[in-house]
Amino acid sequence: MKKSIIALAVAAVLPLAASAEGLSLSGSVETKYIFDGKVDTDASLIITSSELLRNGMTATAEFDMSESYKNSSVAGIVTLSSDAFGTLTGGKIDADSAFQFGDVADIFTDTQDIDEDSLNVQGMHYVGTMGNISIAAQLNAQTDASGLIDSDKKFLKGNQFGVVYNMNGFKLGGSWTSAATVDTGTLLLDTNEGVLEKTSAFGASYSFGDFVFQVGKQMTEEGQAKKSISGAFTYTATFDDIKLEATAKHYGNSKDGHKFVASYTMDNISITGTSEYIPVDLKSVSANTIEAQYKSGGLTLTADNEKHITASWDMGNADLILESEPLINAAKDRETSLTYKVSF
Repeated sequence: MKKSIIALAVAAVLPLAASAEGLSLSGSVETKYIFDGKVDTDASLIITSSELLRNGMTATAEFDMSESYKNSSVAGIVTLSSDAFGTLTGGKIDADSAFQFGDVADIFTDTQDIDEDSLNVQGMHYVGTMGNISIAAQLNAQTDASGLIDSDKKFLKGNQFGVVYNMNGFKLGGSWTSAATVDTGTLLLDTNEGVLEKTSAFGASYSFGDFVFQVGKQMTEEGQAKKSISGAFTYTATFDDIKLEATAKHYGNSKDGHKFVASYTMDNISITGTSEYIPVDLKSVSANTIEAQYKSGGLTLTADNEKHITASWDMGNADLILESEPLINAAKDRETSLTYKVSF
């Protein structure tokens, strides 16, 4: 009897919750079969709710119950926003969003993670605009997105601030962080394994037609690195089916690098070539890649000169992906897998 009453109560509540204004569900389930007998299944569920408050502001909440968080049951995000106020976000945020906001000269490719992968932390972030001036500020907690303190990531805790003045293609910006940063832009990796304390970045950028010019200076406190000036000049042009992008960049300590990208598109076929040179203190890095892609309906075939091969079939909410890629320091030369993913 009690079980029946509970079941009726749950059934009565669910339709009301599902019909709440601004409530949406999304997610995916995917199964990956690796051709050595392994099977990997991942799932994600995101619940989002948005409501217009009586004061004219919009409040949103997002619950991300993804398999990828492992030790964390829920990663949550809450926001409060309006045109006049800006946007205040709490919960899972980008670890260096406010610092990069004011780094208009792109001196630092990423302040927290040297391999440039996205890194999330628990914290608070604000961004707002008044006239031609925009500001961003945030507080990072001493935890990662799972809520666990990692002894190798103690530098995550800190404050960040960025400000940008924007007018007619001209940007003037400045950034500051109280926490340690990883310098991958000016490449002054000379102390403490590249970790620099209390870093400031100031710069300007100007866009005119197909040209973009950037110049900036970075400074670190406590004598860990000297002041350094960086600059970059980028030209982008399109000629019928051909698109070209060339960048010349000057790093700190009289080091120069470049990046050249050319792409050709004709009907269902596109070919992209990239040549890049980055000067590093101990060893310069050069990379030359070529990628070819063919699209027809829902079918996409991709291959590059590093022997990565992908065939994917888009069936609407379902995708079928066949991948083959070379392995390094493994018993076999390649790994081939088939993934079936359903999104909702």
